[in-house]
Amino acid sequence: MRVARVLVSANAPSPWVPVNRLQQSFSVDLGVLFHTGASLTVKAQYTLDILQPQTCTWTRSGTTLTVNLPNHGLSTADSVIAQELAAGLDGTYTPASIVDANNFTLTVTDTGPLGGQGKFTPLRVFDHASLTGLTARASGSLGSPVSAVRLIPTAYVSGIAELVVSQARG
Repeated sequence: MRVARVLVSANAPSPWVPVNRLQQSFSVDLGVLFHTGASLTVKAQYTLDILQPQTCTWTRSGTTLTVNLPNHGLSTADSVIAQELAAGLDGTYTPASIVDANNFTLTVTDTGPLGGQGKFTPLRVFDHASLTGLTARASGSLGSPVSAVRLIPTAYVSGIAELVVSQARG
């Protein structure tokens, strides 16, 4: 059995937790726990996309970073992992806008180079059917193959929420 834990302690999503989607008998159990005194609302999300970065070009003007990634398939509800851009620009983002089928924008800090090449992992995101709008401990499962899961706050005042991911080896 493989168990992974990630914490959310601010108004930002947890890192993505990769899942072995190729195992013969797929099953992932999810548990959402709240530490004492926590005041936040969270939801679990998953992606069917493989966590495989793609090298492409980008430009930045102020806080708007425009990425040229042919046939990205993203919406403004999805997620993008940016790597090897520059200090202060790498991270996980939600697309700010979809320019067209080949370009999207991210909101970043107004620092660093104005363009270059980087690695971007586009992830189309889905909310878990029952683990959404949570303010108290809950559990659920995923019976169909997914690539990764994460916990994301939808309202944050204070405290810590934890996502426990358990996957049988098979």
